[in-house]
Amino acid sequence: MQSACTTCSRYALEADLKDSSLDSIVVRLGRLLGRSETFLRLQKPLSSLNYIAAAVLAYNLFLAPSGAPARLPEPLFGLCSLGLGLLILSRVSSATERFSTARSLWADVVSTIRNLSRQAHLWAGRDEFMKFSRWLPALPAAMVCHLRGAEPELAAMLRASRGSRALQAADSSLSDGEIEEVIGRPEGMSSPRYVYLRIMALSTELQVPELQKTALENELSRLSAALTVCERSSEEVRQQYTKQTARLLFLWLALLPFALPSQLGVGAVFSHQLIAFGLLGIEDVGIQLEEPFKVLPLEGPCAKLAAECQALRVSWRRMQRGSEDEKAHLRLGDGSQDKLKPNGDQEVIRL
Repeated sequence: MQSACTTCSRYALEADLKDSSLDSIVVRLGRLLGRSETFLRLQKPLSSLNYIAAAVLAYNLFLAPSGAPARLPEPLFGLCSLGLGLLILSRVSSATERFSTARSLWADVVSTIRNLSRQAHLWAGRDEFMKFSRWLPALPAAMVCHLRGAEPELAAMLRASRGSRALQAADSSLSDGEIEEVIGRPEGMSSPRYVYLRIMALSTELQVPELQKTALENELSRLSAALTVCERSSEEVRQQYTKQTARLLFLWLALLPFALPSQLGVGAVFSHQLIAFGLLGIEDVGIQLEEPFKVLPLEGPCAKLAAECQALRVSWRRMQRGSEDEKAHLRLGDGSQDKLKPNGDQEVIRL
């Protein structure tokens, strides 16, 4: 049945490609624009501007007295265009910088959690490591909900941080009671801060040498700094600045039909729509980039961290045996490499 569906789809695609008529091209273009989220968000302002441009064109062609069309001086639009262009450029540049900073911060969070899980796996005992590592993937999950303001999704994200359901039977993952504990945290404390405090408390129970404990504390301090900067980066930009920029742009576009030559006819309306879609699209991109954590695909890294931490917990014994062999190899030195042969039952797990 699947092959039949594939064949039908291929025939439909070939028929669509063979049909190169103007109607088919318009239909395909409409489908493409209909799937654009930017186009869907800009439908209302584009429709309003379209009505304004059509009304100005109709007045100039049919209702205007002879020699007195509704027009505005073009030099005025030239001067305003320069200032408006610089304003939009500055807005988009700052939004892009904000977006890049958010990406770097999230990469820092992911890297730090990976370092903590591997260091605790190498240096701590089994029970201590199990308690400590199951809270690590819960931190980015709580951060996603907090940074996006999606508090109702917190329970689902924390359950997803457990990892694969097929391995949860053999894994000491986060329990339902601990998830409810995060949800019912003290008022005024964010969920990632509460999870971070739990990780800090469990790190003090790790029985590791002083040098290794210092390394863990450095990673935890780095994680706390990244969490603080992420919270500050998620703060909304001042709405007055955003609204004022949008108002100026819409006003300029609304007055633009008065500067377009009426000799273009209907082409003036189409050209006005293209200009409006381009400028409003850039403005919309700037608005989206100003809230980077709502745009970035953060669910994928969270799922990878959950799978990695779960693999470390499930395969702790085999991986711990491999690390002990490596430590013995380091104690013996490079001159005795031939004394350590890899056993057949040893497994290497690549994450």
